[in-house]
Amino acid sequence: MNVLFVSNSTCYYFTDELMGLLKAAGHENVTLALTYYSGCSVKRHHRWLMEGAKNYQFRVLDQNGLQVYENTGLEEALSFREWDVISFDNNARSFGSGDVETSLAEAEPWFGELYARIREKCPHARYMWHQVWANEIGYSMAFKMETVAQRTRVYEAKKGVMEIMAKTYGMEKVPTGDAWEKVRDLPIFRKPHPAFPEAEQFTLCSRMVKGAFKDDFSHDGDIGGGQFLNACVWFECLTGDSCLDNPFRPEYTHNGMDCSLTPEQCRILRQAAHQAVGEAK
Repeated sequence: MNVLFVSNSTCYYFTDELMGLLKAAGHENVTLALTYYSGCSVKRHHRWLMEGAKNYQFRVLDQNGLQVYENTGLEEALSFREWDVISFDNNARSFGSGDVETSLAEAEPWFGELYARIREKCPHARYMWHQVWANEIGYSMAFKMETVAQRTRVYEAKKGVMEIMAKTYGMEKVPTGDAWEKVRDLPIFRKPHPAFPEAEQFTLCSRMVKGAFKDDFSHDGDIGGGQFLNACVWFECLTGDSCLDNPFRPEYTHNGMDCSLTPEQCRILRQAAHQAVGEAK
């Protein structure tokens, strides 16, 4: 299985967990690749494809580990493998209004031409739209996320855009955002770990960065559970199989302490992913 994410940092972190789930289910010959540029939008993907620009970092994870290629163009990425799956999403800034129509206008008309050009080159691939999660309260790089109500509007805009894009272009849906809404405020994912006494809060975005705690409010976190949750959603969407009985459990450590998700946390995250995927069909 060869999967190409035409994305940004929203597909940067969870690929290790996804690879673990796939291997645990017997999928050995897998390539997970990302055309990466921080905050890259549909409009920018389109422009760079039209211009032949080589501005991406191309990150390829397969049985040989992670290989990173700098200064790569989208055309090169499309020719790197015969892709079985190609996915798209838009950046966080595109959804700051919390309005579906305004958010959709951040993707169209550029996505239609981008999709047509890529589909012409890769006619046999499955195409997916990735409904990414609403950023956490406190996020302010593209717009200020201040309240639960605002976060909910952004989530609903992302869900609405996913439904429209999937219907318009016949793409499959990857509802990571729906899965996040099921668990993000549960106390079991808010309680800080004793390895990080400095943490004022814990969320699905919480991660270890160079041995220190960080909650960056926007990216899926390892110790917070967001990476594993996203990986479970993607596992079900890619394989059609349930993640509920998949035995893979990611292992994280910090200063010699086990910071891995507990079996109960993993169970809840797998269940949320399974429900979200089922409801999106």
